[in-house]
This record gives sequence, structure tokens and C-alpha cells, in this order.
Amino acid sequence: GSLQSTWLGDDGRQYPLIAERHMAFSPENGAVFADMTVENYVKLWSRIKQGRGDYYRREGSIILEQLDVQPLLKKFGRELSKGQRRRVQSAVGFLSNPKLFLFDEPFDGLDISQSSHLTNLMLAASQTMSIIVSSHRMEVVERLADLIIVLDEGRVVTYGSVEDVCSILCGHSII
Repeated sequence: GSLQSTWLGDDGRQYPLIAERHMAFSPENGAVFADMTVENYVKLWSRIKQGRGDYYRREGSIILEQLDVQPLLKKFGRELSKGQRRRVQSAVGFLSNPKLFLFDEPFDGLDISQSSHLTNLMLAASQTMSIIVSSHRMEVVERLADLIIVLDEGRVVTYGSVEDVCSILCGHSII
């Protein structure tokens, strides 16, 4: 048989997880369309995922504010730094209100303050969605993760809670 992923509705019933409708992905090398303004890009994704181009101005405005995307709205994709692209990609993913959000190196290119804002947004969102994060930034992963899987060249080295993984990898002394 085939593996069917599901999500639990507010009514306690299981529903099929449909990638196009229920999932978001923020890729490591994600690009905002070079010849489109950030605002038009966000508007496009609001229209695709929420059915309304103005979603980002109303319900989604808090996400743009928390990720400091509003100052970028008039810029073209080609004008954005790596960290700015990461913030726009994360915002677009959150605007889709996914059941499952996959992040690949979401903190790459972000400063400490921006990383903190994204971490806080992820923690708040984790009450209503599942989040999978691939990252080398252990100080952030430790704050976010319920379960950590450590890979080495695609091979699972260890997995478990933050405490268990730290103990396995570092022994009993952590500096």
C-alpha cells in the first residue's frame, strides 16, 4: 500500500495532507522573482494560497511585520540580499497557513535579531502546524526542536530529544 500522511482537524478527524494545499517549503537557495517587486511576489502567493491578493495586508500583515518584510515591498527580487530573500520566502510560507512547513537553512543570512524573530514566529506557529527545520545553527535548533535527527552525509548518526542528542554527541560535559 501507499503511505498516506494526514493532519488532525479541529473536529478530531484525520484528513489527507495534500502538498499543494497543506504544505509550505522555504528552500535554502529560494529566489524571489528577479523582475518582480517583493510586494507583487507576496501578493501573487497570497492570491494562490489564500484566494485573495490583499491577504498579506490584512490577516497576514503581522507576519510581514514580524519578519521585517514591509521595508522590502518596493524592492525587486534581484535587489535583495540573501537574508532578505530568506525573510520573504519564510513570510510567503507562513502566509499560506500550512499544516506542515519545511525549512532548509532558514537562519542562513539572518542576523541575531532576525533569527530571534523567525524563531519566535516558528514557536508560536508550532501550536497549529508541524515544522521541519534543516539547520546547522544548533543554538536555534535547541530552542525550537522537540526531536533532533543528526545526519552525516545522509546517514542518521543519532536522534532524540535535545538533551539526549547532546549527551550522546558530547558526553556529560558541555562547554
